[in-house]
Amino acid sequence: LLYWSTRALTAAMLGKDSHGEAYISFNMIGDAKACQDRVAQEALDELCRQLAYHASGERSLFDVMQLSYALMLHYETSGYKGAMICGEDRTTVFNEKLSDKALEVIFGAQLANGLWPQGAPIDREGQSMRGDIGNSFVFSFDLIGSLLETFEATRANSLRPYLGHLEKSLQWAEDNLVESMVSSSCDLETSTSQGQIMRGWRSNHLGKGGPVTVCTAQVFIAVAHMRSLLKKLRNQQVLEEFKGVIAEAEPNNAAWARLMDADLEIGGKAASLKTVIDAKVIAPLVALQQTDAMPLILGQGVKAAFPKYSMILYGPPGTAKTTICTSIAEKLGWSFVTIDTACFLANGMEQVASRMTYIFERLRELEDTVILFDEIEEFCLDREAPGLSMESRMLTTAMLTQLNDLRRKQRSVFIVATNRLRSFDAAVTRPGRFDMILLVGTPAMQDRLKRIEKKLQAAGVADVMMRQFDVEQETVKEVPAMVIVQELFHSKWEEHIRFLNFAENEEFSDGVVQLIRSKKLAKESFSALLSQAMETATIQGPVRTEYLAGAKLSRA
Repeated sequence: LLYWSTRALTAAMLGKDSHGEAYISFNMIGDAKACQDRVAQEALDELCRQLAYHASGERSLFDVMQLSYALMLHYETSGYKGAMICGEDRTTVFNEKLSDKALEVIFGAQLANGLWPQGAPIDREGQSMRGDIGNSFVFSFDLIGSLLETFEATRANSLRPYLGHLEKSLQWAEDNLVESMVSSSCDLETSTSQGQIMRGWRSNHLGKGGPVTVCTAQVFIAVAHMRSLLKKLRNQQVLEEFKGVIAEAEPNNAAWARLMDADLEIGGKAASLKTVIDAKVIAPLVALQQTDAMPLILGQGVKAAFPKYSMILYGPPGTAKTTICTSIAEKLGWSFVTIDTACFLANGMEQVASRMTYIFERLRELEDTVILFDEIEEFCLDREAPGLSMESRMLTTAMLTQLNDLRRKQRSVFIVATNRLRSFDAAVTRPGRFDMILLVGTPAMQDRLKRIEKKLQAAGVADVMMRQFDVEQETVKEVPAMVIVQELFHSKWEEHIRFLNFAENEEFSDGVVQLIRSKKLAKESFSALLSQAMETATIQGPVRTEYLAGAKLSRA
């Protein structure tokens, strides 16, 4: 009872209503935190007490149910959520070693049939008053469901050693499905009745009888969490194998917000890279995750736009294609993994085909993951290109099949990043193979100017005024430095500045800020700084020609 009451309080303290207002008013938050802190101390005390009873062999005092719910309360009030509510002011901090020992004891107490000992009743006075109080004892599947729900989000690995124990519980559920008939008619002559057969489960603490709604719901909830745990552990296993990044507990928009946008042209219309990805990928996936499952079950569908699950990001080197992919993953709160040419060649050239099959089999198991295929042009080459070997043609065909199978799963977002879109086979880029093909260009002008403004603010020179000659009035006047920067950017944009990639733009922006700080910003000094930047710029010659030629190939 304390566990469920505390969970309700935690949800209220962290939640907001449909108007964005906190459920608990500001003048009550202090009392709520004090209550939460008191429960945290009580939970830790009971956790230590039960472990001490078990270690000393005091079986008459040890109660596995008390231990289990004390552990869950300890995590709820002192772990991740406790830190969100009480911060550094909380009196207890989650103890991982104590938690791991408690889990060992809890699963060690499991009975041979997959359930747990009865423990003390919730309603201690009920037996003398009402007789059979079987449901006042905790049903083992309520324990399993609560335990998995508490730990699977952020501590799934701590449950990995106990999958065999969960399998035993699942076997009990399969072996103890009970049924009863809801009679609709009865034939007195034959003493038979007809009606609907209801199947479900009944707590082992109750006497014989048909299924009980609460018990059935508890089994379904526990099994759903078992499935969720297995998915998470399977995800972790695949991500660890390919050195991926396992998702944080919560989505994080910081990296996406810092990312400078790039201009796009889609179907002859101006657009921006971040706007398209946000509208076509991120927003629909977030809406889908937040959508109530019941309308889907009832066949009513959802109003959210259908997400795009695959895309090709193409563009010159240094345009932050990888950073875009990691930022998408962080904003969604998803995991991230990169698959490059080295992954396919790990077993040698002779085993590339079998290795490709294995890699995609593993990738199809992933859920809620952004998969980046980085510079895999060698496996997508134009099969009509003269001189291309038969092996290369076969690898391209195999890659097309594997990418198509991965796209049909719609469990993860996968992205192919390339500097050479035109080298791809026509079947790779044709409509229907990928949901979107987007040019990742250099930063847009407005984002570059905003970046300089932020650097000026950080340097404490955002309000610097500089002298400028007014041609029309033939006078010298004081104007904000950023006004001069904007004019210079516009004058040099098409020919030079637009071709500086992200890293080059950072260095150039730092130079501009230095000119402003020293009050040496002028057309001549700006041009000299730009000329110096262009000497080592990546997008020159054939690379610039390819960049300009591919500007109109985006599709969304």
